[in-house]
Amino acid sequence: MNFYTNVTRHRNQILVRGISDGKPVKFSVKYKPYLFVQASAQTEHKNLKGEYVGKMQFDSMSETREFLQSYENVAGMNIYGLSDWPYMYIYDKYKGEIKYDPALVSVCSIDIETSIEGGFPDIEKADNEITAITIGRNGRKTTFGCGEYKEHQDNVQYYKCADESALLLAFLEVWNGSLYSPDVVTGWNIEFFDIPYLVNRIRKVLGSDHAERLSPWKMLREYKVNSRGRDCICYAPIGIAVLDYIQLYRKFTYTEQESYRLDYIAQVELGEGKLDYRDEGYTDLDDLRLRNFQLYIEYNVRDVEIVERLEDKLKLIELVYALAYDAKVNYEDTMTTVKQWDVITHNYLLDRNIVVPLNDKNKPDRAFVGGYVKDPKVGMSKWVVSFDLNSLYPHLIMQYNISPETLVTRLKDKVSIDDLLVGGASQFGDYLNKTNCTIAANLCIYTKEKRGFLPSIMDRMYDDRTKYKKQMIECKKEYEKTKDPKLVKEIARLDNMQMAKKIQLNSAYGALGNKWFRWFDVNNAEAITTSGQLSIRWIENKINGYLNRLLKTENFDYVLASDTDSVYISLEYLVKNVFGDDVPDTKKVIQYIDKICKERIEPFIDRSYQELADYMHAYDQKMQMKRENIADKGIWKAKKMYILNVWNSEGVEYEKPKLKMTGIEAVRSSTPTACRDAIKKSLEIIMGGSESDLQKYVANFKSEFSSLGFEDVAFTRGVKDIEKYWVGGRFQSQTPIHVRGSVVYNEMLKKKKLTNKYQSITSGEKIKFAYLKNPNPTQDYVISCPNGLPKELKMETYIDYAVQFEKGYLSPIESITNTMGWQAEKRATLEDWFS
Repeated sequence: MNFYTNVTRHRNQILVRGISDGKPVKFSVKYKPYLFVQASAQTEHKNLKGEYVGKMQFDSMSETREFLQSYENVAGMNIYGLSDWPYMYIYDKYKGEIKYDPALVSVCSIDIETSIEGGFPDIEKADNEITAITIGRNGRKTTFGCGEYKEHQDNVQYYKCADESALLLAFLEVWNGSLYSPDVVTGWNIEFFDIPYLVNRIRKVLGSDHAERLSPWKMLREYKVNSRGRDCICYAPIGIAVLDYIQLYRKFTYTEQESYRLDYIAQVELGEGKLDYRDEGYTDLDDLRLRNFQLYIEYNVRDVEIVERLEDKLKLIELVYALAYDAKVNYEDTMTTVKQWDVITHNYLLDRNIVVPLNDKNKPDRAFVGGYVKDPKVGMSKWVVSFDLNSLYPHLIMQYNISPETLVTRLKDKVSIDDLLVGGASQFGDYLNKTNCTIAANLCIYTKEKRGFLPSIMDRMYDDRTKYKKQMIECKKEYEKTKDPKLVKEIARLDNMQMAKKIQLNSAYGALGNKWFRWFDVNNAEAITTSGQLSIRWIENKINGYLNRLLKTENFDYVLASDTDSVYISLEYLVKNVFGDDVPDTKKVIQYIDKICKERIEPFIDRSYQELADYMHAYDQKMQMKRENIADKGIWKAKKMYILNVWNSEGVEYEKPKLKMTGIEAVRSSTPTACRDAIKKSLEIIMGGSESDLQKYVANFKSEFSSLGFEDVAFTRGVKDIEKYWVGGRFQSQTPIHVRGSVVYNEMLKKKKLTNKYQSITSGEKIKFAYLKNPNPTQDYVISCPNGLPKELKMETYIDYAVQFEKGYLSPIESITNTMGWQAEKRATLEDWFS
């Protein structure tokens, strides 16, 4: 088994790390690139227009670069090819599907601890001593410190060092030794803290030559990243992929958390957090280090262990492998869409002897329209069914043959989506028949004479995903019969492959809408979004017409809401028509609706979309809309804000209903923790109980609320631009409340001389904030903090629980009950006076 783990360029050499015959290898290659130029005679290769091009072989990458520079502004000199040489090397060297084994890739987790004496560490200055480092791989841990520690686990090896200099030297030896020698380094927030601090501290203590030993090629790449409003200087050890697990978690889990601190995520995913030394009576990590070095190292080891356990559960790094090897890019490239899709499209075309043009960085750019969202019917509706279009944007690319080389022109006629819905495209019918073209909703014309490469790639990916998913299901069935452990590995591989295809399909439009993408064109991007608008509004009109005819109503709007690729319809009239006013058992109605959707509505939708495809002279009919949820009740507050009481989802019937919520405070990470739980319970009562049941719950929760801690009742927000709003010791106008609270907190730390013990809030962090009663020691009305309020501030008694309750819980609930005519809190009436 041969595969790469990293390919990079240095001068005229391609530097390769990988696996050969099951063992790690490292070598350099003097790569000789090639480009293509216009040819006057027949050759093996063509450009997208079908014109012949000739291959130019160069002796070195520097010679190729000089050639490109010399012809950069020469009119009429058309040059073709991919000028990112590491990806050209991968394309040439690794033909076909790359077979890889995740177990052979060295993935190392690291975590460092520093002294906080004199304040929390400044990464660029790196003035604070590194006091501990732990590195882990495959369950094994090696840890380094300068105190007395006895291995507390069999899988831990400890290096006791005389001083920091010895610690760093020992770490570098182990880092580069055969037990570790990482292909991938991971950890929590390592890109913005651990790696740059290690580099800068090693430079300071040992010198730059030693810092470069972090790279197997003895080279570091410095780069600047704007992270959460701050410019950060980061470093990548050449030859090693830095895959920060916090970033993998944010990108690939598709969840929004109230905090991304490792302790919180560990609690969410693993049910247990970091080692809490404060419970043992230690005030901070320096206090722990000086008084209990044993526990200090255990704390450091635990952080590495948590990241390893997260990967064991989530397999996000293995997902990165699947994406990278499918696209034939480096692991880090999977964090963006443009690089992946640039290489995917290049490789697909060159496999067919078609060359790509050089990337034009000056393509025209402007804002373009997005998806369609209908104004919903606010309030409660009964017997709600949702229908979803499958992979809408990729299928639109296929349906209208949207691709750079198939675009013929864009008509200048003023025809809106509204016009198209009532026959406006018919006027172009003769032209489209004559030219054998299709028309997108923005009036872009695409030829049907040949299939474009973008729809071809989409189609292939979709088929591949279906194939891998089917193979995975078969493996799972076989495993249930045999329990063969070899199948576990194959199931994981196939699951990663099908998920990689899904992610790539869904990210395609993101690349097409990015001006830095080689194939970016506003016309094509807008053809996709406007055609999406047409598709969802088309089916809305058709469903309304169908149900009005079926139920003998006139111009009644059965579509409660629609959003980009989904429609939500009410079948309340149908249920009354069939069952009368006395509705029987809920499950019986759900089963009836399920049958009607399968036998009547879905076939009608299929016919309607075929009608749309014919009307627009589409290349193919690719709209696939299926029923998703059946709910006995649904409530809409506004666009993209609704609750469904779901009894059946995609054919799976539930014993008890499940709430599906979008845009509601209960699913927002910014809502106080206690309020989220209470809102969910309140919504369950709204869906299944009475107004009086809700009022009793609200009253009980109100009485409990004031006994909760700050962490439970505070709001969560991301902070940015502190420096913009706090100038010269004064707040600027329109300072956001959570930013104001952050400044109040920082000033309190200074006043109490606690800045060495607690880290001040800086722009880019997530914090919690709460309103305060006045008077209070801050002389302000809000305070924020990174997590819990420090006890030394003595601010708990000043939290304004009445305001927190009203803003965090009661207002969100009342915004829903008001649409229904309910009261969340019982109000006194005249009858109460005489009862």
